[in-house]
Amino acid sequence: MNAQDITSASAAALPPLIRHYSTVTAALLPALCRQIENLFPGDCLKNTGRILLVGSGENYAAALAGRSVFSSLSSYPAEWVEALTPTALRHFIEREKLQLGSAFVIAIDCAGDDGQLPHAVREAQSTGAKVLLLTARADCPAAALCDWLLSLPAAGAPLLPETEHFFVSYLALLLLGRAMGLASGKLCDKKAGELLDEIADHIDTVSQQAEDLCARARQVAESCADAADIDIIASGRDYPAGYLARMLCYRRLGQVVTLEESEDWLHVNMLALDPHRFLTLFFVSGANSSMDRTLRTIAFAKELGRQVVTVTDMDDHDPLALALPASRYSWVTPLSQLIPAALLVEMLRLSRPF
Repeated sequence: MNAQDITSASAAALPPLIRHYSTVTAALLPALCRQIENLFPGDCLKNTGRILLVGSGENYAAALAGRSVFSSLSSYPAEWVEALTPTALRHFIEREKLQLGSAFVIAIDCAGDDGQLPHAVREAQSTGAKVLLLTARADCPAAALCDWLLSLPAAGAPLLPETEHFFVSYLALLLLGRAMGLASGKLCDKKAGELLDEIADHIDTVSQQAEDLCARARQVAESCADAADIDIIASGRDYPAGYLARMLCYRRLGQVVTLEESEDWLHVNMLALDPHRFLTLFFVSGANSSMDRTLRTIAFAKELGRQVVTVTDMDDHDPLALALPASRYSWVTPLSQLIPAALLVEMLRLSRPF
C-alpha cells in the first residue's frame, strides 16, 4: 500500500504507516550523515555568517522548526537564524537593500517543484550569499543554481499522507545543525553521537505506540466529528507543528482553519461565540519555553466550552489528549509531533458525516 491508497482505506491501514517512521529514520540517518560529511569535510561550516532557511508549504514548516536547531546546536545567536518563504526573502533583500555577504542560505524544496525558489536563490547569490539546496530532485530548476546540493533520499516506505517532505527535510536540517555544532566546537563527538541515538530511539518509541495512538485518535475524531470549525493554537517551538497541521487540514479535509499563538487566540476569543462549533487543537511540549502560557490558554478554552484536543509529551490523562513520549532533546520533537497531527486529520476525514 502506498500513501495515496489511504483515501479509500479504513482506519485499520494507519498503524503500519506509523510504524514505518522508525524504519525510515534508521535508513536515512546514516545516509544523510555521510552525504553531509562529504559535502562539508572538516571545518567548512565553521565561518558561516547568518543562516537563512527558505521554503514553501511543508518545507517552510521544516524551516520554522529548524530555527531552534541551528541556534541551539551551533554557536549562532538566535537572531542570526531566520525562516522565510522564497517571496519573503526576495522582499526582505529588496526592501533592506541587503548584502548577505557570508550568509548561508539553506533552500528546501523536497519535491523540486517550487517555482519561486530559483528567483530567490538568484537574488540571494547576487548579494554574496552561498546557497545549499535540500531536494529529492537533482534535476529541479533550483539545483543548477545552488553552490551545494544535499540530495534527500526517498522515504522508501509509505508514511502518513502529506508528511514525508516535512519529515525528511527536517531530519536533514537536524543533521546539518549537528554538523555545524561539531564544526564550531559547541558539540563534542559524544554529544553528537547521543543526538543521533536519541532521534532513532524517540521515533522508534513513537512507532511502537501505533495502535494506542490510532485508538486515541479515533476516539477523539468520533467525539469531535460534528465540530464544523477547527482552530489550532501553538506557540514558540510548537508553532511549526501547528503550521503543518493547518496545511494538513486544508489538503486532507479541504478545510481552511486558523492558526494562532496562544496570546493572540485569547484576544480573539474572549466573546466565546458558538464554542460548541469548534474543535480546538493545541500543541504543547514540556521543553517549550511558552508551555505555561499555552497551558493557561488550554484551561481558558475549556472554560469557554470548546472541544479541546492536545498533542503533548507531558503527562495528560485527558481523554482528548494525544500523548507522545518526551525526548531528551527538544529539537527532535517536531519529527514526532507531525504523526498524531496527521493521524487525527485522517481520522476526522474518515469519521466526519459531512
